[in-house]
Amino acid sequence: MGVLNTLAPAQPTADQGAQRIKRMLAQTFQQVEVTLLQLRQISDRHGPTAISAALGGDAAEVAELYRSLKSVVEKHKQGVAIPDLTIKQ
Repeated sequence: MGVLNTLAPAQPTADQGAQRIKRMLAQTFQQVEVTLLQLRQISDRHGPTAISAALGGDAAEVAELYRSLKSVVEKHKQGVAIPDLTIKQ
């Protein structure tokens, strides 16, 4: 006769895993939103090319990245499904 180990940690269910991922994504989107605000403040204080100059990049590319991130954050806030957030390296 086996003894049931009641102290063993329970394995999370698929729903619990999905909820954890949703919380993590919500935190990430909040962080991105704060970063976008900070980037806007830097741009307002130091001029529109300050960020691209600091990064050594093209101002148009930095502006496009900003717009893309802002769009994704806005869609997330509105509850719009974002079809592909695959991170490509």
